[in-house]
Amino acid sequence: MQLSLSSFAKQVLLKLIVLATVITVVAVLQSRATAPVGVVEAQVAQTILPEGLTTGYAELDQQIADTGAKYGVDPKLIYYVMRQESRFKQQALSPKNAQGLMQLIPATAERFHVDIKNPEQNIEGGVLYLRWLLKHFDGDVRLALAGYNAGERTVEKCGNQVPEITETRNYVQNITAAYGKTYHPVMQPAQARAAGGITTVNVEAE
Repeated sequence: MQLSLSSFAKQVLLKLIVLATVITVVAVLQSRATAPVGVVEAQVAQTILPEGLTTGYAELDQQIADTGAKYGVDPKLIYYVMRQESRFKQQALSPKNAQGLMQLIPATAERFHVDIKNPEQNIEGGVLYLRWLLKHFDGDVRLALAGYNAGERTVEKCGNQVPEITETRNYVQNITAAYGKTYHPVMQPAQARAAGGITTVNVEAE
């Protein structure tokens, strides 16, 4: 009788183990099926951004690379500005009404003729403004970043120096420390790709 009970207990235990394994596998598959497409793609796709940088979204990485090549702005700089501005969140909104991935204000979006709520155009508007600032301040990354944060007029009023504004100074310091450069002349698309170590860019970017 004892042997029969022991055998029955073993059968029950085995069935419970099999059931637990099946539930675990189903849960893992379900979580992958419901995850955002960009997240899954980023896990399996190799980033095209230099030095292995990635936003976590393969499509967004591609847009940064394409737009950088199109306008001659280093995608690494775009990446670090976007990270500082929005942490790669499309719906980011600041108390000052700066919106989207590149945190454009409506006046800047209007200035560069982009739709502030369209993610691709939001990136394009931000890169166009960065390009304009880099040209305006002769490739000085610190002044370009200060202009992006506080406006070029504020930088000019300070004698083309980083303004004595805590937020702006921290902004410039954080991005330049990550980027590792303080000089960046605007380049032609082919030069931008070479400088950024980018080998694959959509043809439409040019």
